[in-house]
Formats: sequence, structure tokens, C-alpha cells
Amino acid sequence: MKKILTSIVIAFIAFVAIAYLRVNRDKPRDIEIKSYAINEDIDFDGLAIRLSDISKINKDKIGNLSYNCIKATYRVKNKTDKNLDASPYLLALTYHKGLDNSVGQNVVDSPKELKKMKKTSYDTYYLPKDFIINPNEEKTFEIYYKDSSRNEYPSCLLFSKALYMDKYNEKLKDGVFYYELIDLGDKS
Repeated sequence: MKKILTSIVIAFIAFVAIAYLRVNRDKPRDIEIKSYAINEDIDFDGLAIRLSDISKINKDKIGNLSYNCIKATYRVKNKTDKNLDASPYLLALTYHKGLDNSVGQNVVDSPKELKKMKKTSYDTYYLPKDFIINPNEEKTFEIYYKDSSRNEYPSCLLFSKALYMDKYNEKLKDGVFYYELIDLGDKS
């Protein structure tokens, strides 16, 4: 009886192991991260994007609510001979710290929204037209991200996969998750 029970348990464990391997056969098993540093130029379709500064702001208040935020200063240079829109690149960055994440807080869609907004501690608000950069021009943008993390975790600005979807899909076929980010180290 003991031998039969032991054989059944071993057969069940083998079945589960084989089923697990079969189900996960085509699933990614590795991760690759292309990491940029602060003050490193990142080229996207004729734009050179550089995170030149990152600082923690502890005074952000909206009404009775207050929270910490991160101010990221970007320098963006148009290296082409035509007008380029930097918004698909800058607005595709999300701030990640631990399990928390945040999108840019001081970007609005229309002037009407800007008039409706309460005064906050953000120095500047950006409209979509502000992200148009003339040929060979350089602009500076200060984007604020909410930082609700109460603990000290590594932080980064993660680019949306939409910016490198072909490379992401190519790596995924090889069983690798691929991401691009700006490593903030312990700056935030």
C-alpha cells in the first residue's frame, strides 16, 4: 500500500512539473534593461534628450493635501532641419520608485484646463504646443512627478515600450523582457 501511495505521489509531482514546463515553454525567462545615466544624451528620431537634473521637492500642496514630488529637468535639442514634437518622448517617461509610479503632473491638454487649475507649487505648466522644438534649437523642460513612496527604494524614469516596440518584440521572441530607463540612483 505504501509503495502504491508513494508511486502515485511521485507520478503526480512529475505530471505537475512536466505540465508547468510545457505551459511556460514559450514564456520569457530573462530581463534586459538598457540604462541611461543622468546627463547622458538619449537619441530619439533626431532629438537629443538629456536629464540634466533631478531634485526632491517636499512642499507640493494642492488644497489641503500635500505630498512630495520630484522635479526632473530635461534639456532637449532638435538635431534636424525640421520642427519636431518632444511630447511623445518626454510624456512617455514615468517615474518609478519601489512599487509606486507617476506621470508628469504639470502637463495639461488645453488652455481651458489651465485656467481651471488651482494654483500649486509647480513653477511651470506645459501645453502640447510647448513641446514643439524648432530646427537646431534646444529647450529646457521641468516636469514634476508625484512621489508617494514612504520608503527608500531605487528609482528610475522608465520609457514607454511604445518608443522601442520593435526591439521589445524582437527580444520577447528570444524569451527576454526588454526595457529602457534613466537610472536615478539615489538622487530622488
